[in-house]
Amino acid sequence: GSWEMIDHGRLGRVRLPRSAARFMPHGQDMPHRPNPPQPAPHLGEHTEAVLRELGHDDAAVQALRVAGAIL
Repeated sequence: GSWEMIDHGRLGRVRLPRSAARFMPHGQDMPHRPNPPQPAPHLGEHTEAVLRELGHDDAAVQALRVAGAIL
Protein backbone atom coordinates (compact mmCIF):
# COMPACT_ATOMS: atom_id res chain seq x y z
CA GLY A 1 0.00 0.00 0.00
CA SER A 2 2.93 2.39 -0.33
CA TRP A 3 2.29 3.20 -4.01
CA GLU A 4 -0.71 4.25 -6.06
CA MET A 5 -1.43 4.91 -9.71
CA ILE A 6 -2.87 8.16 -11.08
CA ASP A 7 -3.81 9.21 -14.61
CA HIS A 8 -1.61 11.97 -16.00
CA GLY A 9 -2.78 13.84 -19.11
CA ARG A 10 0.47 13.50 -21.03
CA LEU A 11 2.29 10.64 -19.33
CA GLY A 12 -0.58 8.16 -18.98
CA ARG A 13 -0.67 6.05 -15.81
CA VAL A 14 1.97 7.21 -13.30
CA ARG A 15 3.02 5.42 -10.12
CA LEU A 16 3.37 7.73 -7.10
CA PRO A 17 4.23 7.09 -3.47
CA ARG A 18 1.26 7.34 -1.12
CA SER A 19 1.29 9.85 1.69
CA ALA A 20 2.51 8.34 4.93
CA ALA A 21 -0.27 10.16 6.78
CA ARG A 22 -3.51 8.23 7.22
CA PHE A 23 -6.47 9.84 8.95
CA MET A 24 -9.17 7.99 10.85
CA PRO A 25 -12.53 9.81 10.67
CA HIS A 26 -14.37 9.90 13.97
CA GLY A 27 -16.42 6.75 14.45
CA GLN A 28 -15.00 4.88 11.43
CA ASP A 29 -12.67 1.90 11.30
CA MET A 30 -11.00 2.57 7.93
CA PRO A 31 -8.28 5.16 7.24
CA HIS A 32 -9.37 8.10 5.12
CA ARG A 33 -7.25 10.25 2.82
CA PRO A 34 -8.95 13.64 2.32
CA ASN A 35 -7.16 14.68 -0.89
CA PRO A 36 -6.10 12.06 -3.42
CA PRO A 37 -2.95 12.99 -5.32
CA GLN A 38 -3.28 15.00 -8.51
CA PRO A 39 -0.80 15.14 -11.37
CA ALA A 40 1.44 18.19 -11.57
CA PRO A 41 0.14 20.93 -13.88
CA HIS A 42 1.53 21.11 -17.39
CA LEU A 43 4.01 23.85 -18.22
CA GLY A 44 2.04 27.07 -18.68
CA GLU A 45 -1.30 25.48 -17.76
CA HIS A 46 -2.23 28.19 -15.24
CA THR A 47 -0.28 31.13 -16.67
CA GLU A 48 -3.26 32.93 -18.18
CA ALA A 49 -5.41 32.51 -15.07
CA VAL A 50 -2.61 33.85 -12.85
CA LEU A 51 -2.02 36.85 -15.12
CA ARG A 52 -5.75 37.65 -15.09
CA GLU A 53 -5.78 37.38 -11.29
CA LEU A 54 -2.97 39.93 -11.28
CA GLY A 55 -5.11 42.31 -13.32
CA HIS A 56 -3.85 41.75 -16.88
CA ASP A 57 -6.52 42.07 -19.58
CA ASP A 58 -6.85 40.20 -22.90
CA ALA A 59 -4.56 42.62 -24.74
CA ALA A 60 -1.80 42.35 -22.15
CA VAL A 61 -1.95 38.53 -22.08
CA GLN A 62 -1.91 38.38 -25.88
CA ALA A 63 1.05 40.79 -26.03
CA LEU A 64 3.02 38.55 -23.66
CA ARG A 65 2.13 35.50 -25.75
CA VAL A 66 3.18 37.22 -29.03
CA ALA A 67 6.45 38.33 -27.42
CA GLY A 68 7.17 34.72 -26.45
CA ALA A 69 7.20 35.57 -22.76
CA ILE A 70 4.46 32.99 -22.01
CA LEU A 71 3.26 29.80 -23.68
